[in-house]
Amino acid sequence: GGPEQGPQREDVSPDAGPSGPAAGPQGPGAGPSGPAAAPSGPPERRADEPFRGPDAPEPPPPPPPSADALSEGEKIRRENDALRDKPRGGGRVTTLVYPKDPEEAEKLETERNERWRRRLEYANDIRIQEMQKSVGLSAAQAEALRKILDEELAARMDLVDKHRKKQISNTTFDEGVRETRDTAKAKLKALLSAEQYAKYGQLKPREQVLRDEVK
Repeated sequence: GGPEQGPQREDVSPDAGPSGPAAGPQGPGAGPSGPAAAPSGPPERRADEPFRGPDAPEPPPPPPPSADALSEGEKIRRENDALRDKPRGGGRVTTLVYPKDPEEAEKLETERNERWRRRLEYANDIRIQEMQKSVGLSAAQAEALRKILDEELAARMDLVDKHRKKQISNTTFDEGVRETRDTAKAKLKALLSAEQYAKYGQLKPREQVLRDEVK
């Protein structure tokens, strides 16, 4: 007639894991520093590391940077120094914040550039339509102008990508934009008749298909 006993349970050590005492072997040498904790097999390979067998020779070292790359690196360093030494004004600077994960950051940057490219293509479509009305482009000229603008846009997007990856300096980027713009202007002038080019020159800058954006 003693007091009624409640349900029995095994005593669990406070250090036991989620699965209780059966989670790992017991006894000497079974702790974190014992033989049971030693990893088995070769070390794990990084996701970005190419597969090499155990007897494969070490990969060759990367080639040294080219003279152009070293020159651009020096330009970037000087530009950064100039920005750091420049007194800050009272304006507000907006900094783009990207995820810490490199793949996620690259994905967001690629999507942002693609949206920008589509906006520029749409703007070019509108300008070509306006050029057909104001300058009198034929259907063949409009098609040729579209090719000129597509080539100019592709060259600019390549410059943007290199600048984002810090492969070229601000100065080289601006020079590249001017060069691609001047090349497109020369092709446009060759495409139009003298009368059409004169009409084009009378258009407002926002109505022209090729505008000077870098001074």
